[in-house]
Amino acid sequence: MTVLSLPRLPATRHRVRRVVGAATRRGLIGLRRRYYCDGSAQAVRHLPGEWRARLGLDDESARGTRRIELGAGPYPHPGYVHVDADPHAAHLEARALAWQLPFPDGWASELLSIHTLEHIHPRRLQETLREWHRVLRPGGVVRVHVPNSPSLMAAYLNAQRPADKWMVSGALLGMYCGPEVQGPADIPAAADHQILFDMELLLAVLGEAGFVDLRDLTSQVVDRHTEPWQHVVDRCSLVIEGRKPGREAVDALG
Repeated sequence: MTVLSLPRLPATRHRVRRVVGAATRRGLIGLRRRYYCDGSAQAVRHLPGEWRARLGLDDESARGTRRIELGAGPYPHPGYVHVDADPHAAHLEARALAWQLPFPDGWASELLSIHTLEHIHPRRLQETLREWHRVLRPGGVVRVHVPNSPSLMAAYLNAQRPADKWMVSGALLGMYCGPEVQGPADIPAAADHQILFDMELLLAVLGEAGFVDLRDLTSQVVDRHTEPWQHVVDRCSLVIEGRKPGREAVDALG
């Protein structure tokens, strides 16, 4: 006869909690998507405000939106449907890869990508951008932020202290660290950037994917990376906006 030993029970409970937690997260993704995109799940509106906030169902600016934010991770912007490959990303409405978006042709009025494109392998780059082009409706807007590689490279070359070189290396290579880095022991992760963009390359790849009216907004638009790094580089992010050919004017808030 086989007897289960008591020391195994905590591990079993832990596995059960993980399974239940994963199922709950998947269910909430579907619920949020139905609430924000499909206009269904109306019962959500009767939940107490505290519960809606905990469940990520409190963004009234996202109700009926056709705006997509890709790869926001823990920093989602309100008013968007959020798509990420990471199931633990905040306020997630669709879990998907950047080149396999779960939306029909011409569904979105706007697509926002802040420091996501540099994580795509070069072999997947055009596939990804064509997919973004597909889901945008004619005249739909794409806005892309990527690290400002030329400025970061210059900062590395001009750095006088080893600590500053380690700091800029972490930003340039995508090691998920901030400007507080003082040495290699402060760098928490392996390099995750796949592409180093300058403005010429960014314009070229977006043009090849079919986007038009491309505009450099680097000097006009900031993001969450800009201020913390401003003592290192004047503009940490390159920002470009374009549109899918078609209608001349589209309500980007649609």
